[in-house]
Amino acid sequence: MGDDDEFSRVAEIERAANGKPSYLQMDAAFSSRMHATITAGLECAPTGVITTPGTKKPEIRHGPN
Repeated sequence: MGDDDEFSRVAEIERAANGKPSYLQMDAAFSSRMHATITAGLECAPTGVITTPGTKKPEIRHGPN
């Protein structure tokens, strides 16, 4: 196990000991809320990227809104 893995494990144990949700729980909560807002039409996820050669700032295409 590397130092980064050990640090992450200790951080998760400290979060649990302090009664805070884990990062996995926070990620799952965010994902479910984002899915609900997309379904409700309040947000839209990117559906593609313009990749014209020579484009310095690719434009992200969003779904209908």
